[in-house]
Amino acid sequence: MNLQVKEICERKGMTQKELAEKTGLTEVAISKLSNPTKDTLVKIADALGVGVGDLFKKEEKPRKVVCKGELELGNTVIPCYVLEDGTRILSGRGMQESLKMVDGENAKKMDGTRLARYLGQKSLNPFIIKYERLAHVEPIICYDGNTKINGYEATVLADICDAFLEARKTIQLGERQRIIADQCEVLMRGFARVGI
Repeated sequence: MNLQVKEICERKGMTQKELAEKTGLTEVAISKLSNPTKDTLVKIADALGVGVGDLFKKEEKPRKVVCKGELELGNTVIPCYVLEDGTRILSGRGMQESLKMVDGENAKKMDGTRLARYLGQKSLNPFIIKYERLAHVEPIICYDGNTKINGYEATVLADICDAFLEARKTIQLGERQRIIADQCEVLMRGFARVGI
């Protein structure tokens, strides 16, 4: 079977150990899924918040970039792309950097899952669920020539900012969450200037 459990765990910021705990399976069983039962697939899908069909790798035509540029918002620059079908994409790494999800040297070592980790925090859940597409935010994989890009639809960044700003008004945020919320305010002002 061509399963993508490990990849989904990485995108969601979940370890295989955490998945094993949520499903009641062993970590070894999770790591060696070769011919799982339907019940096992349902448990895994539920724990990951995806449909059973999403667990299987799909052979898709690669999505290609037809136009690229940079979006300048406040004190940050985010690489942006337009795909063949007209979808507007922002670089996942650029979004994470613009939201100040990491500092200094760690900013260049990001694995792309930090966004999913922050959006998955329980304290933010009441604010995130108001934006349906943030509930299961998945990167869009596209290619600029041979360069693989993990990005997100451009409007997702504005939704994230709205959610963090609403949370800031309503609950006590943690230190990193406050930094992100402050940066969201800067980005929202930038959105207004560039017409997003």
